[in-house]
Amino acid sequence: MNDLRPRTWQDFQQICRYWMQHLVETNGCGAHTYQVFGNDGQGQGGVDLIPGDPNLGIVGQSKRWYTKILTWAEIQKELLKTEQYPGLIRSYVILTTAPRHASVQLAMPNDRCMHIRESGLGFSVFIYYWENLKNLDFIPREELPLFFPNAYEQFATAQQPQLQPSDYTKSLMYAREYLPKLVSSEHLAWLSSWNFNLGFVPAKYFDLFAEISIELNRTQLAMKHEILQSWLNEGDRVHLGQCYPAASPLFDAIGRFAQSVTGETVSGNLPDGSLCYGHYHDDPSASARIAHAWKRNADALVAAYKAVIGGEPQWD
Repeated sequence: MNDLRPRTWQDFQQICRYWMQHLVETNGCGAHTYQVFGNDGQGQGGVDLIPGDPNLGIVGQSKRWYTKILTWAEIQKELLKTEQYPGLIRSYVILTTAPRHASVQLAMPNDRCMHIRESGLGFSVFIYYWENLKNLDFIPREELPLFFPNAYEQFATAQQPQLQPSDYTKSLMYAREYLPKLVSSEHLAWLSSWNFNLGFVPAKYFDLFAEISIELNRTQLAMKHEILQSWLNEGDRVHLGQCYPAASPLFDAIGRFAQSVTGETVSGNLPDGSLCYGHYHDDPSASARIAHAWKRNADALVAAYKAVIGGEPQWD
């Protein structure tokens, strides 16, 4: 992937959330979401990325270095910082854009080693290089233009068939008939009125969008791969599939909103006992950044819904 480079360290950190999710799942540890731990300049204990499930114990460190050399000495500095990390560490994963360095290769044969902490307990250390990635399929499709706006077309894995006007019209009519039954006016009103500065979202409303996002990913896979087409038999997928391509902007907006929340939150309970998802950051700047992203994506979702379902223009 040396022909494509994340523009900023913040972009790379967000990409690494999805990279970690992919690595954990493909190594047989199940499906887990990851979130950024703390902010730059804070004491993070050598850890940038943590799982939503604190008992998983698989954490990450991202290094977007192009001109700076990532040596074994630099890695040792990060490993020593983990003495200050309060959470569980079973495996420590380094994700980097830096090229290989001889000192790292000698200390980490086969890109892995063990680190023993002062307590006498140890954890496995792994390193993965950006240059070795064959593709970026682990990044949600709707996120690719945000990370690589000038090269998005390079991510197309197959030539899309030429759509006829009748195909679009048919899918648009189906979307306008079906989607209002799926997404209620109450949910849309919540998106427009909720104060995201509170730092949490109630599961009562958010779960719908999270579930739709999951179903959309499975629908897209089923439509793309013939061997998975039986997936369309389950749940709402056959209906979601018939809303393409007209509903694509709305579906992309749902995915962005759901991912922006799930990537930053853990579950909790409100005073009335109901379930919610919150980021629980103490740092005001982190809270403001997250709230702004949630609000921006919620507004974009409402605008996309009105454009697709109501025929309203997407500009003021």
